[in-house]
Amino acid sequence: MFRQETVAWKTPLPFAKQQAISYNVASHFGHLKPLSVEDLAITDISEISGRDLPTQVIKHTAAEYVELFRDQGILKLGTFREYRESDDPANQDSTEGQLMVWVKQSDFTYNDVGGADDRFKIFCTSLNSNKTSETSGYGDSKYVIEDLQGFFQAIAQTTGMVPLALSSCLYRNSRVLQVEDKKTTGPPNPLEPPTKIHRYAQLGLSFIKPDSHKQHEEFRFLWHDRNKSIPASGIIRCPDARKFCSFI
Repeated sequence: MFRQETVAWKTPLPFAKQQAISYNVASHFGHLKPLSVEDLAITDISEISGRDLPTQVIKHTAAEYVELFRDQGILKLGTFREYRESDDPANQDSTEGQLMVWVKQSDFTYNDVGGADDRFKIFCTSLNSNKTSETSGYGDSKYVIEDLQGFFQAIAQTTGMVPLALSSCLYRNSRVLQVEDKKTTGPPNPLEPPTKIHRYAQLGLSFIKPDSHKQHEEFRFLWHDRNKSIPASGIIRCPDARKFCSFI
């Protein structure tokens, strides 16, 4: 995560003011795209961190990619940048990986704006097993991931990446997240690197998508390539992951 700006206010910060500040900051940076001050959603991290896993998820993709994975264990992982810059309407999301975090402490409530770099790797699937107009943009074929944790950990072990989180997405009109921290530390230093609580918030924000994408019913796997071992193409070979899937 990189940080663009840090601004702090004394706790407690009234919600209406927090909402107005969020809107102004988002407008200043030209991302997050809130619809209006009144409609801007501030999501609490607890809405994401406590979610139950489904029994299975579906990977909708082209037949050639199903065959590559089934026969050779070849997969492609994505980055937030790819989704921001994509020309494909099914994938394009201009605010992907850009975020705003409110950290609420005992003495100060502060706002950080930043984003995720390309070391975060994503594998996107769907909770929807049927081919629809929303999933058809990904391809006419599919396979089922039946053991989510097994698949997640197999890729981590094969690649050396850190397994961060797996979750279905929440759909909100803005990527603004609030995290509560009971510490009393004084105002933050904007020159300090992101803290543990920022990294925790980054995980949550990785699973917030715009309302306009909710028909995808997306479920994501997220890893961190701290050693930069994954090629820029995102293509990996992980034959072990196949045993956690079924091919239709």
